[in-house]
Amino acid sequence: MPERKNEQREALWRIARLSSQTFSMEKILAEIAKEAAKVLSGDASSIRLLRGKNNLEVVAGYNLSEGYKKSIPLKIGEGLVGEVAQQRKPLFSNDIGKNSRILYPEIGKKE
Repeated sequence: MPERKNEQREALWRIARLSSQTFSMEKILAEIAKEAAKVLSGDASSIRLLRGKNNLEVVAGYNLSEGYKKSIPLKIGEGLVGEVAQQRKPLFSNDIGKNSRILYPEIGKKE
């Protein structure tokens, strides 16, 4: 457990250092996605931001193709990601691909 806490602190340090070195939100969000995947032992991750009143747009990802990031428009309440946004509570899954609320499982399997 202490090793995990240390890994989390180091990830936060890397993000904080980058945040102080650049004003590029794109770079900062990409680093957050990368570090989140590493700390959680994930294969990939994405960050979506609310655009307008109802659109969740992928703005950063780790280990995702550009096509994947652009191919999945979601709305609040739509699919697993939309439900998480609607409930405003985090979700952790050991195998997100097995969740029946995933809207586009075939795209994720290609990644």
